[in-house]
Amino acid sequence: MMHPSFQAIVGLSQQNFDSKRSIVRCMLQEVKAGRGDWFLPLSQITQENPAISPKDYGKSDKLAEAWLKWGKSRGFL
Repeated sequence: MMHPSFQAIVGLSQQNFDSKRSIVRCMLQEVKAGRGDWFLPLSQITQENPAISPKDYGKSDKLAEAWLKWGKSRGFL
């Protein structure tokens, strides 16, 4: 189960497109800085799940790399 603060952030992102974009950008900056595990909320908000190799499942650095690549390709970073 996600922390209540994460749930509140996910809820805020549903208000409008600009809120969603700002929240995703902020989360990706946190991932880039190595602060926090934002992967589940990012998936919930974006309805995306960047692909990683099965051998890398559960490796935070690989998940971060995939999300940052995803964010750059979509103009969030």
